[in-house]
Amino acid sequence: MRVAVLGGSFDPIHQGHLMMAKTVLKKKLADEVWFMPAAKNPLKERSVSDFDVRAEMVKAATAPYRKMKLCTLENELPYPSYTINTVKVLKKIYPETEFSWIIGEDQAEQLHQWKDIEELKSLIHFLVFERNGSADKKDDLIWIKGFEHPASSTLVRQGHFEYLPKSVIRIILHNGLYFDQICAHHVSQYRYEHSVAVAEVAVELAKYHHIDQKKAYVAAMMHDVCKEMDKAEMKRCMEICFPSLMSYAEPVWHGWLGYRKLKEMGIYDDEILSAVYHHVLGDGRKVLDKIIYVADKSNPKRHHDITEEIELAKVDLDASMRLIQENYKKRKAARDE
Repeated sequence: MRVAVLGGSFDPIHQGHLMMAKTVLKKKLADEVWFMPAAKNPLKERSVSDFDVRAEMVKAATAPYRKMKLCTLENELPYPSYTINTVKVLKKIYPETEFSWIIGEDQAEQLHQWKDIEELKSLIHFLVFERNGSADKKDDLIWIKGFEHPASSTLVRQGHFEYLPKSVIRIILHNGLYFDQICAHHVSQYRYEHSVAVAEVAVELAKYHHIDQKKAYVAAMMHDVCKEMDKAEMKRCMEICFPSLMSYAEPVWHGWLGYRKLKEMGIYDDEILSAVYHHVLGDGRKVLDKIIYVADKSNPKRHHDITEEIELAKVDLDASMRLIQENYKKRKAARDE
């Protein structure tokens, strides 16, 4: 049997990875494609998500495809597990299997940095997906031309969930992955720090009210994701998606647009959507709606003492919301004097 191994961080796996595997199978360059998440990439410094979660995402994404499989071997080997070590173990476990290794053009240009690369080339074939056509096409590599796909794990971690299978989105949501990076990509440093502070308060309140803490975290990190949208774009989106709400002041719009952003990302959890939708006006009835409202209005980044509101919110969210609104009116009246 011929097996092509596609290694990588898979943080997360996306449709581009799946299309590469489909292309290899369609071109009959292998009988199966094994996805092998790296315990850690020796050439990358960025920290990656927990291995078990990345493996779970790979398993979910490949489940519909009979000739695609998850292989967790690299996590079972001593670190650092260079490809040469992994290949030797594979050939020992599966002596009758012919292995090849799938890489991209950017990796092909870095092959000289791989440990014992000449010995490695004698053990396996490299299947290289051409991207921009500028690489030196060495004869000892098998080049796959004409492959194009816009997806990348970096784009996904910025919020482009349209490149993900639905099964992977569910795992991301369940584990609260990438939302800090998504928030940081869409807002200023000040707004990001505000969202982090809101998330800390929201998670704390979720514990007291027996609400899913990951949902509280996601809603809090995403509640202001559209706060700093271009004003013209914000108006255009409101006219298309929420024309009946255009009469509200512009500073209110970002809650509704954040709700729309989440749905575009494929997130359909009612509690999270509702919390983001209602967080500005505080008119939501769900427990998470109230938690995000309180956390937004009473967090350490606010320039006033919030101790009383937070302590009250631990036992009575409605009373805390009333207190927040009363104190806001008092501060506004004092400023207007």
